[in-house]
Amino acid sequence: DARVVASWLSKGNHPNWLDDGRVSMNYRGKLCAFADAEGASCDALSPKASGHPVGVPGRPSLILADTYAKEHAVFGLAPGDAGLRLVDAARGRERW
Repeated sequence: DARVVASWLSKGNHPNWLDDGRVSMNYRGKLCAFADAEGASCDALSPKASGHPVGVPGRPSLILADTYAKEHAVFGLAPGDAGLRLVDAARGRERW
């Protein structure tokens, strides 16, 4: 139903399908994975949302996301800097 998907997307952005069939996206300030696009609950991969999260082929626990320069303070970057984040959801760690 298009109404369900439209409602779901109103609370998030930048959805992407992962290799394992889940959907990753920024949702209510977190980086989340959903079991389906029908409004499943958020499995938080990171407490911080950013950019455009995509899965790493063959590595279902890894998510790569960019950051915006306006988010520099959230990620400990210098003013005006943007970066790439590698989120390892299985270990609860991030690198950038």
